[in-house]
Amino acid sequence: MSETRQTAGWAAGLLCDRSSFAIAPEPAYGELPSSVFQRLRLSGVSLALSQERAYPDERNPQAVRAPGVTSQINGSGTLKGLLSFGSLDLLLAGALGSSWRKGSITNGTTRHSWALRQRLGEGWLYRKGMVIRSLTLTVSQGGFVEVSCEVIYARESVISEDAAAPDDPPPSRAALCSSEARLDLTLHGLISPGVVRSISLTLGRSGATLDFGAGSPFAHDVRLGLFSASASIEVMLRGHDAYEALLSSAVGPLSLSVIDRDGYGYAIAFPKAVISNPHVNASGRGTVLMAAFDIEAQPGSVSGGSISVSMIQPDGYQLIAVNQEPILNNNQTISP
Repeated sequence: MSETRQTAGWAAGLLCDRSSFAIAPEPAYGELPSSVFQRLRLSGVSLALSQERAYPDERNPQAVRAPGVTSQINGSGTLKGLLSFGSLDLLLAGALGSSWRKGSITNGTTRHSWALRQRLGEGWLYRKGMVIRSLTLTVSQGGFVEVSCEVIYARESVISEDAAAPDDPPPSRAALCSSEARLDLTLHGLISPGVVRSISLTLGRSGATLDFGAGSPFAHDVRLGLFSASASIEVMLRGHDAYEALLSSAVGPLSLSVIDRDGYGYAIAFPKAVISNPHVNASGRGTVLMAAFDIEAQPGSVSGGSISVSMIQPDGYQLIAVNQEPILNNNQTISP
């Protein structure tokens, strides 16, 4: 075995910092893509295959369990990263089951599966048949905008020599931090409830699971399940009209945006949102009244979807609207 490995002489093993990750869409479920991979900016990865073992129920005079076989192999885990403009767009597409068009994306029924490629020394580890089961975007005062993806996948394979083209580099914009980014929220009736303190948005697919068949312990395909979008939000309450809007729990448009200091970011729109569990918190004398509530996206029109995400950029202005109503930032329209 060669002793010219990059760890020789100074480390016990491969450093995770040098184990880059990249992703590409598969031409068919579980097939290795021929397209260029897009490198991901990730802060944490926890992925593993688990094996289900089956044992024949046979009589044994020695009272020893009969030899078993592997009946199913399931891959699952979590990808974590910090949101910056353009860095995790492929993951958003996978979570929404759709594709970006002219800087916008809406939840759909497209069956996306991905191959995730990880650098291992001079070789590569491929995780194939990967599907995003849920994506959670979380931001709280003083912290970075964090993204966590729960994934399932079919199999792993190691290729020692890979003649594929180099990964496309990831976008280089800085990670969004709540101390520098604008977090804007507009309720039904274009009411701005106040300064946003925290947001936790989840795009999930209940019932997404691997499908197995005869002839192999590996999954042959995947079922995508049912899409849903929900969020928990906390704001500094600005007035009675904002809390009245929260209490009404009427179905209507709701939008929020996350924009960095240079004007890049995302606007997230719920054409039909239901507000639930509103309540006011007053922790003590001299503190600001906080309103916390949950929202849930309702199915929209066949073409409109229940949630849409639009890229915001400082150039090429055009109005972003929900049901012909503009999304506001401190009572001013915002544009991509």
